[in-house]
Amino acid sequence: MSKKSFVGQRVLFRLEGLRWRNVSYLLLTMIFTLVAFLSQAINADQPSFPRILSLSEALSMIDEDHPDVMMARSQVSLARAEKLALDAQGAVEMHVRLEWRQVDRLVDPSHHFIDDSRATLLIDKPITRFGRDRISNKALNARVAGLFQRELVADSQMRLNVVRAFFDVIVSDYAHAAVDEEMTLSFLAFSRARDRMEEYQEIPEVEVRRLESVYLSLLARRTATADAQRMSRLKLALALNRPDAYPSQVIEPVLSDHQRDMPDYDALFEVVSMKSPEIIAARLEVEEAEQRLTLTSRKFDPTLGLQLQGVNYAERFSGSRDQYRAMVYLDIPIGSALSKKADIETSRIRVLQSKATLQLMEHRLREQVLGLVHRLGQLNSEVNAAKAELLYRELELDKVRLQYEMEVRARIGSANAEVAKALYHQKRMEYERALIWEQIYALSGEESSFFSSEG
Repeated sequence: MSKKSFVGQRVLFRLEGLRWRNVSYLLLTMIFTLVAFLSQAINADQPSFPRILSLSEALSMIDEDHPDVMMARSQVSLARAEKLALDAQGAVEMHVRLEWRQVDRLVDPSHHFIDDSRATLLIDKPITRFGRDRISNKALNARVAGLFQRELVADSQMRLNVVRAFFDVIVSDYAHAAVDEEMTLSFLAFSRARDRMEEYQEIPEVEVRRLESVYLSLLARRTATADAQRMSRLKLALALNRPDAYPSQVIEPVLSDHQRDMPDYDALFEVVSMKSPEIIAARLEVEEAEQRLTLTSRKFDPTLGLQLQGVNYAERFSGSRDQYRAMVYLDIPIGSALSKKADIETSRIRVLQSKATLQLMEHRLREQVLGLVHRLGQLNSEVNAAKAELLYRELELDKVRLQYEMEVRARIGSANAEVAKALYHQKRMEYERALIWEQIYALSGEESSFFSSEG
């Protein structure tokens, strides 16, 4: 029996022998079929998703305007704007001042007003701040680079959320199929027992009620799994920033690239610690804090600059007026030594905080990588066990089918249900293992095969 299937495809045979008098079951089946049909029809009209969605298509639909990504990019843009403002501080500044003036001079006893208007051009160019611009540039460059790494983290996390949501859709469909088979089997057992009680009085009522309670309990579970199907599709739509349209049918990706040998913890952590965007960002934040501490310690350093001035006067006369003026100036700020000491102490504390944050992140990363490696080992064993269980259930189903042809029908429904449960368990383990590998890829900066082609 082939193990490759599309999500939602039935891998089980239904029991025959349903009687027309079981109107309740027929109505229930018709209602669920109608709801599924209408849901597919509604989703087919939505332009945001294709009728059949693959994982590579879902990843290509990631919205660049997702709130998480927009927030990260806005912070990068803000840091770049601050860098432009810093560069502007050392640029040439030009000011033009136009003055319309009417003056009454003391030397003229008649008190006649004369035109004393003027136009002034002032050019100011700081020559050097004695290294402070270089330090500020280093701090801002570190900040921009760190925020860019944060943006990569947001992008990676968003892609990982899409993969996780896509896997959840597939697993929820398998869970629904398994519970649906079990519910159908329980209903048929209850229906037959009820018929035999009503027509032949062969089965006591207490047994019929017990079978009915089992059926209703499974019906409730089936309703819960149907709700989980819809919820998983909503989460996928939200991960893609398309909350108004749900994906209808999804195609299972091939997980061959995720069936890899177990990674060595020490080797994996060494790679992750060097390539993890979060760790790189934290290291850059330490560098920025150290540069700002150096800048604070030179808060009151002077500024050397050059200033040129040209003035055109409406009234020209000899005296102290200068038409052109050139000046080299040294601007020395004088501030409070106590204020400078407080600023330096604050900057030093920020350096310590950034270093402590980096160490905590490295510790958490060690725990995370070790947890992923251990869980990966467990999942490899669980996947192998699930495959063996599924193979056994399929062989058992083949055996029961042969008996079914010989009019021994009692066990085929149970065998079908066991196959469905085994298939669901195997798929759940396989997709959890694939998600572990996706997390490892995200931590180590490695690109998943899902982003380049359909897996």
